[in-house]
Amino acid sequence: MPNRIGLYFASHHGQTRAIADHIGQRLANYGCDVTITDLEGDPRTRPGLHEFDTVLIGAPLYIQRYPSAVTRYIRAHLTDLRRHPSTGFFSVCLTAALGTHEAYIESLGPLRELLSDIDWTPDWIASFGGALSYRQYDPFTRWILRRIAAHYHYSTDTSRDHDLTSWETVGLFADHVFQNAAESQFRSSALSLPSRTLDRLMPTFGSRVTERVTVDATPDEIGAAPHEVTHEFVGQFENGEFSLSPMHDDAAFQSFNEPGHEKIVTDIWFDDARERGTVVRAESRIQPTSWEAQPWFSWHAFLLSRGLRRYMRNLLHTIRQTVTHHHDTPTGSS
Repeated sequence: MPNRIGLYFASHHGQTRAIADHIGQRLANYGCDVTITDLEGDPRTRPGLHEFDTVLIGAPLYIQRYPSAVTRYIRAHLTDLRRHPSTGFFSVCLTAALGTHEAYIESLGPLRELLSDIDWTPDWIASFGGALSYRQYDPFTRWILRRIAAHYHYSTDTSRDHDLTSWETVGLFADHVFQNAAESQFRSSALSLPSRTLDRLMPTFGSRVTERVTVDATPDEIGAAPHEVTHEFVGQFENGEFSLSPMHDDAAFQSFNEPGHEKIVTDIWFDDARERGTVVRAESRIQPTSWEAQPWFSWHAFLLSRGLRRYMRNLLHTIRQTVTHHHDTPTGSS
């Protein structure tokens, strides 16, 4: 059980700070030594990640973006976060406040995109409902949030603020973190994450390429079953040409170490359907097998990345065109 907890957060209008404080107090009630740090404060006063048994980072989602103070901090300390024995990330947004399973899955979409882009898989992941702090907004922000609130059937009474956070869920998250609960809905292992297969097949890599597209259909409508497709290859530059061979066995791919080769894994991920459609994400990772390939790897990776990016863009474009054609075809037509 963790004794020293580091809680890092950024907050636009105070709700994420309140959630961080609630988690901190809950853990303190268990006897934990909790330190809460505002990432928008003076960086010289921030404690190091190594000072804590568990590190939790929280951020609000605002117009589909997380605060730059949080994303910068994660990127700057990515190596330490990956090596840390216990980490977590919680998001605060209006979608999660709806309280349904479908809304919770939708609220995880931007969170998973962030973690995939950064290539970090924390041990704990949660999404909490936020607040409508109408009285703190400027007129334009108040107008936008009121329209969003109306769409989700939240209160549009701008004369007062509205707390939409399920504090019971926040408390349960803190309980599970303290108990290190193996069977928890907040465990990242309980969620589908596009980086999990890639991390298993190629946890370390020299280069990566990512692309994504959003299509107006669910994964099932696309015919994406399973919702993830992975391909593994080994290749070699020889006499100015690159030869590529597919591998059909995960174990053989992982153990392949013939000198002078590059290993490539490509993952096509059909994310859970959201209100705006399905995000189809493609990522390729490249890694040399030995020191013989290392001197030329930067050049090889550059050439391979260009080809892989073109391949992934064409593939995603084909998926989008196929869905568009399907939607434009009248029912009963062939």
